[in-house]
Amino acid sequence: MPGYRQALDLQAHGPGEGSDVEHDMPAVVQELLLLWSLGEMSAAAVQRLAHSLVLDGQRHEKILELAALGAFGQQPGNVSRDLLTRYSGDIRVCNSTKLQVPCLDPKSNPKLSREETSLLLPHDLFVSLAAEYNDTFQAIMGLDKIPDFWKQVRRDDWHWTSEYRQADFSNPYCIPLWLHGDGVEYADKRSAMVLSWGSLTCLGFAPTVSALFACCFAKQATNKDEDPDGVEDTFLPLWQQLKWSFEALLQGDHPSRDHNGDRFPPGSYRAKMAGKPLFQPVPDGPKYRACLWSIVGDYEWFSLDLKLPHWNSKQMCGWCNARRDDDAKLWSCFKHKGWKSKGINDYEANPVFTQPHILYTFPFVQSLSICIDVLHCMDLGVLVRYEGSVLKHLIYHELPSDARTNLDRVWEAIQNRYEPNCKSRLTTLTLAMIVPKPKPPHASHPVLKLKAAEARHFLPPLTSCCEALGPKTKVQKLRLQGLKQLCSWYELLDEIEFVPNDAQARKLKSLLHGFLMVNEELCEWAREQGFNIYEPVPKNHYSYHLAELASHPNGSGATSKSLSWG
Repeated sequence: MPGYRQALDLQAHGPGEGSDVEHDMPAVVQELLLLWSLGEMSAAAVQRLAHSLVLDGQRHEKILELAALGAFGQQPGNVSRDLLTRYSGDIRVCNSTKLQVPCLDPKSNPKLSREETSLLLPHDLFVSLAAEYNDTFQAIMGLDKIPDFWKQVRRDDWHWTSEYRQADFSNPYCIPLWLHGDGVEYADKRSAMVLSWGSLTCLGFAPTVSALFACCFAKQATNKDEDPDGVEDTFLPLWQQLKWSFEALLQGDHPSRDHNGDRFPPGSYRAKMAGKPLFQPVPDGPKYRACLWSIVGDYEWFSLDLKLPHWNSKQMCGWCNARRDDDAKLWSCFKHKGWKSKGINDYEANPVFTQPHILYTFPFVQSLSICIDVLHCMDLGVLVRYEGSVLKHLIYHELPSDARTNLDRVWEAIQNRYEPNCKSRLTTLTLAMIVPKPKPPHASHPVLKLKAAEARHFLPPLTSCCEALGPKTKVQKLRLQGLKQLCSWYELLDEIEFVPNDAQARKLKSLLHGFLMVNEELCEWAREQGFNIYEPVPKNHYSYHLAELASHPNGSGATSKSLSWG
């Protein structure tokens, strides 16, 4: 029987022929590999499609290599292994760093053990991308946009201190970075905490391209040690390595000692590179470096890992003195709020976090580095809840027919109002996407089940649909006003490149605070009617501070813009 190479030659050239010529990679192979690498297509699907191309007469060597995976698909369990073996060797990036971490094994006794994990150190990845994939490096680091970013950062920005002076960092060779943390589901009801990072000046790229992986660990196996030394904490060794790596990025040089302060073994790669610039395009010219400007992510990560107040605790906010147990300072009141936001100078003595965390010892990181970002707070929080409430209001409480008939009518009107060529256009709308349990529909608060980009692009046609209904009552006018305020807020956000100017910051604050007061008034009406709609959630409160902090020169506008991902 012919082997792997012989089978390729037989299919490509026929009996008695062969070829040692290395062909360029066809576009279809590049696309299949890209979809596989992004997790949008399985290795088995890649093999099946490649095999179909071969059966249709395609005989390019690279297509045949994909078709031959897993013995031409006869051993599907080996397809992923074969694909990794074939192409992983072609990737010229840094090796991962191995280390031992304490972790939980729920099925063993004792449950705590030490296991090996790995991470991609940011400064190592920075170096390998700059050296091996320089065009990609320049694009995802947004090198051409760095001067524009620093021009928009003000002289009185709170990042600037006696240790970190604006004159030392505000230049075209210093890249402002973000660090992002969030849970990612990898199996049914199981997720991993993933840390990633990237450049604030990278605009126009999807997160699958611009977000650079640092490390991850399964939540189920993560041990949290509340002791000050944290010796049994799973993530502490990872954070220690990341701190050392971000310090190297800030200096712009390969570190001279390891994260414990020890010298590297003589003759090792790190010993040879110690003290040399990470990336210096021109010999004896300026070197590139990077500073950690913003920390972003879901509030769950902020609270459970970075020690910000829990959203269900009595004192649930690190940016003000709002409470759950005091009607005079109730967190959900915006029209007549009794709580008071912290001043920009209050955070040193009264930080947003309730306990120390090693992240707050990273260079450049301070209390206000924790940024409420648009993706988690607005797109996947406030926006989808308000859209869900508006739809439920129309379908269940306002239009005359039964819910399914009303849904069909509303959906038809919305479809006709989408922008032409909208890439995130919904293809269907069901009752289950609006209320978690259509039977009974009023047991829980409506949340529209959409992705962030879908929710954003759904807002204008929904607004147009409500306006076309001809609002007559006060409630209908308030509902439309809230939709229009959100539309205007997102339109203004799209106009901002990095940091909003004074006029833009005031407008952002006015629009969002106005919306929150409209939603509060609608909630009061709904409660009087016994309707379970327009109920505020903690993200409504945190969004107030998102808009408020945009008026301060803290770079949160840049973070929100870069991580909107819509």
